[in-house]
Amino acid sequence: MERPHWRKMSWVVLTWNALMVVLTIGAFAFAHSHHTCQNLPTQLCDQATSAITTAGAWVVVAIWLIGDVLLGGIWLATKQSWRVCPACGLPLGAESKRCDACGARLSASPPVTTAAAGETLMLRPPQAVALSPSSSPGTSVYRMYSLWRFQLLSMSVIFGMIAIALLGSAARGGEPGWPFAIFWSATAAFVVPAFLLKVSCELRLEEGAIFRWKTSLRSGSLPVASIRDVRPFFLLGPLSEVIQFEDGHRIIVMLRKGFIPFLNDLSRADPSLSIDVSQSWSRLAERWPFAGRGGYEHWN
Repeated sequence: MERPHWRKMSWVVLTWNALMVVLTIGAFAFAHSHHTCQNLPTQLCDQATSAITTAGAWVVVAIWLIGDVLLGGIWLATKQSWRVCPACGLPLGAESKRCDACGARLSASPPVTTAAAGETLMLRPPQAVALSPSSSPGTSVYRMYSLWRFQLLSMSVIFGMIAIALLGSAARGGEPGWPFAIFWSATAAFVVPAFLLKVSCELRLEEGAIFRWKTSLRSGSLPVASIRDVRPFFLLGPLSEVIQFEDGHRIIVMLRKGFIPFLNDLSRADPSLSIDVSQSWSRLAERWPFAGRGGYEHWN
């Protein structure tokens, strides 16, 4: 029988669910066949085993559901039939009639296809998007959610405290020893300064000329012309971008709903600016079900 012509992401979702089914069955079989209760009555032993098995089953189910939600979101984000709003550059579904970000009404024409292969063209926002002219650049703002700064500060403190505890334990000859303590401390030395000084909480574009940013502990501004490029920053995961300046300074941005419209405003301000954004992950960030209204604002 011929294998179904599914997308690669569909096979990933199918493999994940099959793996979780096998893991669940195996976990139950192992729990019922490998338990010893020394010096405990049989009834009490069975009750304890049942409680442990139930707790383990709920953990497996929770991991299963979380994995399905994440993979389902990625599956939707990488679906081939989509179009781009010609006004703001927001990735939209193929059947969308109205842009959620700017309110522009879209024509009913289908997605553009190539004559040779008949494949849907994957536009790469925002360079391939026909940007609408703007009479006044105004002010554009892209910000993370309200607890983002607190989250960065908390994670920095946790990383630092764990590093101190591991180094102290290694100095006393305890576990897990020096190799892991040094590894964790080196990771913390990279992550904590990035969280506090590099990862942005808010970006602001004023009158198409001044670019301002805020991180957890500092802020600054530079002319838009001093921005060298915008590109993916995979060290902090696929939902992160880095804005690189000519002087070597850089700001890390986490993708959420509203980042693509902000990049379009930045591209209008400097059409020669090199912008590289992952189609799949930016679309996931824009269309994530729990994204709410997003973090983009614009006013003249």
